[in-house]
Amino acid sequence: MKSVSDDVLLSATSSGDMSVQVSAELVTIKTYFKELKGFESTEDATSGIETGRCRMNIRKLSQVLNSKIVNLSNYIVGCIVESHAFVVYVELGQNMGHATFYLPVLTV
Repeated sequence: MKSVSDDVLLSATSSGDMSVQVSAELVTIKTYFKELKGFESTEDATSGIETGRCRMNIRKLSQVLNSKIVNLSNYIVGCIVESHAFVVYVELGQNMGHATFYLPVLTV
């Protein structure tokens, strides 16, 4: 995907669906992830499915996801801070602590 575009569009829903997309003049590549585990929402269940999307630099996202810290983790949580950042929270195994990465959002 890095050879197609400099930025990536990440879209996710509260129901556990996520897609990662890059686009160029002649091609669009989109990868889908389904049935991802999420946290229980404290909001009313009748409010429906929430969606979020953000565009960020693909090289910065790749650096975070390929880091040794992320590969040693028990779980990874991604959170979109509207119009500001994509936050990646990683909890390390064996009570070693956690790490938080902030990736600036380009546009939505």
